[in-house]
Amino acid sequence: LTWPCLGSDKPNDLFPYEHRGNSYWTGYFTSRPALKFYVYEMQRLMYSARILEVATRATMSWNVQKLNAGLPTARLALALGLVQHHDGVTGTEKQHVADDYARQLAKGYDGTMAFVAEHVPQLHGTVPSALKFAPCAFANASICTASESLRGGADTKRVVALYFNADTTERKEYVRVPVAETAGLVVRELDANYQPKGDPIESQVVPLNDAQR
Repeated sequence: LTWPCLGSDKPNDLFPYEHRGNSYWTGYFTSRPALKFYVYEMQRLMYSARILEVATRATMSWNVQKLNAGLPTARLALALGLVQHHDGVTGTEKQHVADDYARQLAKGYDGTMAFVAEHVPQLHGTVPSALKFAPCAFANASICTASESLRGGADTKRVVALYFNADTTERKEYVRVPVAETAGLVVRELDANYQPKGDPIESQVVPLNDAQR
């Protein structure tokens, strides 16, 4: 068994390297892919929430006790800073340490999403009193309780899917919304008062089985 060495034949890569006899460091970019993806998603959420802090001027109305505790995104920011350790997002930590990183991120997520749920509707005009914001934390696994409650026929129900673009430029992308039933399902764009406008938006249903979820 031989290992490639850093040299003229491999000038831009020093992995794997030997730490001591029979101990090699590798896998920095592939170990614990779920944790890496979690960090990526939480980073996006934090930056979006910080834009929301400014857009809604939420920090201006906070009392002294809340300001002393930090901004709404503070706990998530601290968790993200912690997981940037060289034995964190790289995936070289032990399992119980990786579990703690995920726990810290989850607590930061809860606090940030509580702030987002309260303020994000303000960006879209007058919010109907019956409309309640519910994040889809497991949308990556095609699970969303709010959208999966949609029903057609006599039990017709409307669910508003709100997407926030944190970029400085306009984006056009396909979006995915998990649904349990498709009969009578219509996708529409809403105006500033959350009323349907224009023609129905073309949509496609992609069936999933339990293995895919």
